[in-house]
Amino acid sequence: MRSALTVFRKTVADLSSPKLLAGYFVPFLSVAWFLGLVFAENEISDATAPLAQQETELFASFAVVSYFWAAGIPVLALSAVLCANTIAKEAERGTLRILLSKPVSRWAVFLGTFAAVVAYSGLVALTSLLASAVMLVVMSDVGAAAISAGVFEAMPGNLAFALLGASVVAAVGLSLAVFTRNRLRTALGALVVPALYFAFLPIRIFSGDVYEDYHLYLLDVNYHFGNAFVFVHEAVGGGFGVKAQTMISLWSGVYEMPESGSNAERPLTASLDPVGHVSMEASVLLLVLVAVGAFAAGLYRFQRIDV
Repeated sequence: MRSALTVFRKTVADLSSPKLLAGYFVPFLSVAWFLGLVFAENEISDATAPLAQQETELFASFAVVSYFWAAGIPVLALSAVLCANTIAKEAERGTLRILLSKPVSRWAVFLGTFAAVVAYSGLVALTSLLASAVMLVVMSDVGAAAISAGVFEAMPGNLAFALLGASVVAAVGLSLAVFTRNRLRTALGALVVPALYFAFLPIRIFSGDVYEDYHLYLLDVNYHFGNAFVFVHEAVGGGFGVKAQTMISLWSGVYEMPESGSNAERPLTASLDPVGHVSMEASVLLLVLVAVGAFAAGLYRFQRIDV
């Protein structure tokens, strides 16, 4: 375990590149600013509204921004790039042989690298979540009293979801790194996950009956991650009210939408029913099995490669 910790520290240090962070945060902050402006103008009331309304609307908006952006696609993409800059990079440069010639178990190298990618992605995700929250609060001009329930109550679930997504992509990416030993192939292969995460949003919206008739929901990465997002929040923070459920469903398809859309007037105690194509537990289990399976395959191959 000490060897894995040593590899973890070395990998985190190697990944701490200002250029990489700039390449992440410049586009991230641009889109986050746009999303913050849209939600602040259309979904969040200012400080003159009742406090409960401000809290509900801020919480729902922050949850959606987190699912799609602050803890979603960019974090998954970052994890894919980080995987390409670890084992695959060492293999291309020929330094992997030197690393494995040291008295360090190969499983410790693989485990330490995996933990470093997930931890680094989680730290960046936390920064992204805080930045997005600040933008929503400042742009919407909500009262300071609404921040606790509107932001901080959502933060544990959002961060846990980001770590789950990073773990899935890190496992897939490192497995690809071991099998391909090529940075480009590793990055492109792992980037399939965030690409499908985004692509299935319009596919689900515009495919109509084809989506259900051909069981496309079984392949819908966006839907499975949406189920996981709700499951994690229910396990960590207590779940969502109807306002958050409605807005999240627009982006993930998890809940049955009310007939009049996202602004439907429903009792505060009401709750939307899950669509139920796949149960939330099954989606979480699927993501975990993908991560565990990819990790196991990568570790098995890594212990046997001839460098």
